[in-house]
Amino acid sequence: MRVSLLDKRNIVMAERIVDEAKNKKVFVAVGASHLAGDGGLIARLKAAGYTLSPVAK
Repeated sequence: MRVSLLDKRNIVMAERIVDEAKNKKVFVAVGASHLAGDGGLIARLKAAGYTLSPVAK
């Protein structure tokens, strides 16, 4: 269940974010469970060469 809900979705989400970010700056909001770990969006986007910045209150 975890693989389908997070890992596979993170792959697709990261690919879509990278495609959008090629042409413009993007703001992405996702649930916290998509961020952590080696398969999370943070790791995937950093591996793709992007610099990520958290939004502070």
